[in-house]
Amino acid sequence: MMLTVFPAGILSDKVGERVGIALGFALVGISLGMLVFLPFGAFGLYLIGWALAGVGVGLMQPAYMSLISKAVPEKLRGTAFGLFSTSLGLISLPAPWIGGQLWQAVSPRFPFLITVVVIFLSIIPVWLKFKLPKASQGENPGNREETIAN
Repeated sequence: MMLTVFPAGILSDKVGERVGIALGFALVGISLGMLVFLPFGAFGLYLIGWALAGVGVGLMQPAYMSLISKAVPEKLRGTAFGLFSTSLGLISLPAPWIGGQLWQAVSPRFPFLITVVVIFLSIIPVWLKFKLPKASQGENPGNREETIAN
């Protein structure tokens, strides 16, 4: 993940945030799928799965930060970053309990299978909706903050 963050920031700047987020989701989904469905004893594939997860998360982090910094006015950015982190924590809070219930009621792999499916389904709205409006011809394209605020 640490090796991926810097190139991912460059990718986000060059081609847009949604590419990094969608690609990151895809890699995390593939890695989780590998880790859940690998035969026991496939240590090399296990390492590849964790490496893909790290690269996926490394791709998503700079893209999320860039998207927030472009979409939120400067005076509210601290609040937005705090709210983003807090909402992730609050949503994640019941996840272990829900996963434990599914583990016991269905199977040990079922909570992870749901996660893989949700990750891949999340790529669709990310690709379709995580776009910023293009600056109109008369505006300075470098100052997208004012375009979004208006």
